[in-house]
Amino acid sequence: MKRDMDLVRKILFALEASDNIGPDNGFHIEGYGDGVVGYHLMLMGEAGLLIAVDARSMGNRTAMMPVRLTWAGHEFLEAGRNDQRWGTAKSITAKLGNASLDVFTSVLTELAKQQLAKILPGVI
Repeated sequence: MKRDMDLVRKILFALEASDNIGPDNGFHIEGYGDGVVGYHLMLMGEAGLLIAVDARSMGNRTAMMPVRLTWAGHEFLEAGRNDQRWGTAKSITAKLGNASLDVFTSVLTELAKQQLAKILPGVI
């Protein structure tokens, strides 16, 4: 299964907005199957973006249940919150063929720094 960075971003937004995450409530992202979401939750847990637990024993269809964002997850979400910056980062990394999370994050961070330099010329 291929990693979908747009889904990663949607999951982070959903977790940030939710105060009611748990095995009884399920976790779904509209337009994506439970297996795809579960796989991405597992990947994101491995990458340190969130804490997720294996919920198969609790009857959860996604198999992974998100618990919370990590500091790194919040940082990635902040870097990618701006739609224009996100689209630019996707366009830049697409030219590489496929970029790692570290490269994608670096591009987002660099774009944010460039935007900040325009706001605060001479400071950055």
